Amino acid sequence: MDASRLLYASHVRPRLEYSGAATYHCTTGKLAKLKRVQRAATRLVVGLRGTSYEGRLQATDLFPIAYRRLKGDLICLRKILRGDKGPEL
Repeated sequence: MDASRLLYASHVRPRLEYSGAATYHCTTGKLAKLKRVQRAATRLVVGLRGTSYEGRLQATDLFPIAYRRLKGDLICLRKILRGDKGPEL
């Protein structure tokens, strides 16, 4: 299971989260496509075909893409409020 999780975390998740803050306000259709990709990837990489999506996430200690996007946005907001972001903002 650890190799599958590593494979997912190193190859699939970065592509799903690429430019997360910039694409936060995309359409719900595009967000649904991202979620569909994550569902399919956890099914293929992890090999838990008979398990529900939530069960696969729990079994691999992964979070839904919506949660990770929200977490990234909150981290970005915190950096802006603390002044950790550069003057280019």
